[in-house]
Amino acid sequence: MAQHPTAAPEQDSKASEGILDDLKAGASQLAERVYDTGHRKAEEAAFYAELGYEEARDWARSHPGQALGIAAGIGLLVGLLVARR
Repeated sequence: MAQHPTAAPEQDSKASEGILDDLKAGASQLAERVYDTGHRKAEEAAFYAELGYEEARDWARSHPGQALGIAAGIGLLVGLLVARR
């Protein structure tokens, strides 16, 4: 049984190149989807952060005494934690 060893490696390299091209294309599409999803999530997080900031600002303006007391308490707590090193 005679085999032709010269034909098989040539076909294998062509098949390997095709598979690699397909993998590269798939990886590129996946990276694009991940980027788009991350971008949408970042925009959504920015929206909610701005909304929360506006609500906190409005509350602090309507309750200045309580806001000052909370800020002083947080400042005291952070000062105690930092001083304990």
